[in-house]
Amino acid sequence: MTLKNGPLVSVIIPAYNCSEHISEAIESVLAQDYPNKEIIVVDDGSTDDTTDILASYEEKITLVKQQNSGSAAARNTGIKASHGEFIAFLDADDLWFPGKLSLQIEYMLAHKNIGLVYHNWIVWSPESNGTYAPLTPPPLKDDKFSIVEECSGWIYGKLFSDSIIHTTSAMLRKTLIDKVGMFDESLRIGEDYDYWFQVSRYTQIHKLKAVLSAYRTNIASITNQPSEINYGAIVINKVLRRWGRTGPDGERVPRSLIRKRLAVIWRGFAYLHYERGNPWTSANAFAKTIYNDPLVFRHWMFFLRSCIKGIRLLLFETNRNDKKN
Repeated sequence: MTLKNGPLVSVIIPAYNCSEHISEAIESVLAQDYPNKEIIVVDDGSTDDTTDILASYEEKITLVKQQNSGSAAARNTGIKASHGEFIAFLDADDLWFPGKLSLQIEYMLAHKNIGLVYHNWIVWSPESNGTYAPLTPPPLKDDKFSIVEECSGWIYGKLFSDSIIHTTSAMLRKTLIDKVGMFDESLRIGEDYDYWFQVSRYTQIHKLKAVLSAYRTNIASITNQPSEINYGAIVINKVLRRWGRTGPDGERVPRSLIRKRLAVIWRGFAYLHYERGNPWTSANAFAKTIYNDPLVFRHWMFFLRSCIKGIRLLLFETNRNDKKN
């Protein structure tokens, strides 16, 4: 199949203070062998050299600037500026491997009933000195159109176990986005997880076995910073209020699975605050972890440790204020 005259794909890249990696991301799109594409980069109020780097690409990209509003708002801005029949997302610190767009477009054209297709990816972690070793793209196998059955189909119920779609791997039909609507801009984290739940109500989704992108881990990213709001729990509860536990295919998710999922979300939130955040927020989060999964001794232990850390911090602050007075 020749794709020289294939449908236009709009590639949307939100960019915020990402001068160190944005060029690699853009170059990985420019290197794609699929010709009919537009690259829309949304500069989300960057204050570093990102703006200058983006300006150097001139006519190779469409640059849209906005005040800092978060990833959801940046993706929405990109969607509104797009002209493509298909939409693909790329985060500014990730990259695509050669052949990604061609493979996904070819698959979508052959499967008219599938509204979103995604694929496998690799995790790209830094070396001990903080740098990232060059990547060698994994070779495409003869069965490049094979799908991961357990992560494909009507996946609404599967999403309660994990956010199995990585945003950088997803390609959607624009007609599907027109039905679903935009990303929820009130979610500073987890807006993609929320969106995949929404999409899963409208269409079957397929995951290709092919490894077509790299996700760069970064301890400084917003997802690794303590927040007073547990957006993951908000997403799960929002979805349950709107649609409940039954998927569009009639499959009903066990309540026990959802409680396990909430326990995992609250536990991760709690550990992050225990290490780098507010001990009282950590204690509250461990309490919610225990509520959803009460039989794990470790959760109780860290709940008590968080309370002790909070009391010590309170006593320290009290003594310091007394000395000032």
